[in-house]
Amino acid sequence: MLDPAASLALAEQVAQAAKQLGFDTALIGAAALAVHRYTRGTDNPGRIVDTPAGAAIARAQPLPGSSLRCVTIEDLVALKLYAGGLADHADIVQVLARNPEVDLAAVRDVAAPFDAGDHLEALIEQAASLGPRRR
Repeated sequence: MLDPAASLALAEQVAQAAKQLGFDTALIGAAALAVHRYTRGTDNPGRIVDTPAGAAIARAQPLPGSSLRCVTIEDLVALKLYAGGLADHADIVQVLARNPEVDLAAVRDVAAPFDAGDHLEALIEQAASLGPRRR
């Protein structure tokens, strides 16, 4: 099992090295979920496809006190919709439920183009059912 502290330290080293080489980086997937208060392992490692990741990385925000950047919740939802698995949909529900302050209009704007199965509104409703949320 990976040590989270060691993994984060390694990610920071990689981000610093990439920056020195002129590359932008950001946490996505399970690491971004953890930053946004929902921890889960990644179950599809090594998959390389054309995704909304480029735009997500460009908009990523720096983590306080770290050289790492993390994708926004809006972009994380877009990435999860694009991936489209059941676990990805559950991740969306959980991350939205754990972040009730998120701007749902912004989530819709960023993520809707990647909602091929028209699941986003149902997922937002499921998140709302887990606790009080603004619509």
